Amino acid sequence: MHRTEISTIFPKLEDVAGKSEFILFAAFLKEKTLYQQQANHFAQLIDHPDNSNLRCWMLGRLLLAAHLLDDVDRVEKAYGELIKITSSDQNIFSLPALCAGWGIGYRACYEGLIHHAHYDVTKKLLMQIVTDQLILAQTDRVHINLFAWTITMAIQAAGFSHDGELYQIMLENFKQLQPMKNIAETLQLINATYPLWMRTILVNTANIFSDTETVSLLENTEQHFYQDADITLLAKKLRDEPLAEATQNYYGHFQALQMHRN
Repeated sequence: MHRTEISTIFPKLEDVAGKSEFILFAAFLKEKTLYQQQANHFAQLIDHPDNSNLRCWMLGRLLLAAHLLDDVDRVEKAYGELIKITSSDQNIFSLPALCAGWGIGYRACYEGLIHHAHYDVTKKLLMQIVTDQLILAQTDRVHINLFAWTITMAIQAAGFSHDGELYQIMLENFKQLQPMKNIAETLQLINATYPLWMRTILVNTANIFSDTETVSLLENTEQHFYQDADITLLAKKLRDEPLAEATQNYYGHFQALQMHRN
């Protein structure tokens, strides 16, 4: 995927979530110029009162993107805000509660990548959030596709930190979203937002841990997504596919770097 493709597909994404996707693409593809073109506007959108419910989530995306592109000032600012989150109200599946979980997930990803001393504290908080939300998911099936992203972020953090314990716990939690089903069937049944992107994270993290069973189960799932999709879902696919491809690109660099270090 090249700069021209990103600029063609995403020029009209002016909302804060759309901008966050744009800077993640740029970061995963190491397109620093594209990132710099959007980062200031994105930071302004994060601070806008209308986006207060999304703030933790968006700060998490900014933190990861800034780290991948060595934007030290923004890393320090975003991390300084996210580190203030020491708990989250998980009594209901509210938007702020879900976004707090995603923000903590990105914080764990960042701390795992740099082997931060605070990682174990963040890991404990993330595990508690997932435990609390998993209880809610048993009765509130409407939000299960969104909660699946909380678990997926924890799985991604486990891979970045090479935390096998967290990986196994979160993999089992993911399977609990559809009891009696394997991970591939679960991914297809939960109607996840951006399933191709989610699958890419799950497969690549499984590869990090040499989890060939999970990789094999997920290998052919992508062909089942977006079948008989309406126009709204097809519009999401236009954003889902590039995100998945850009993320795959980053994992290739990440795993090559790990092999070099070893």
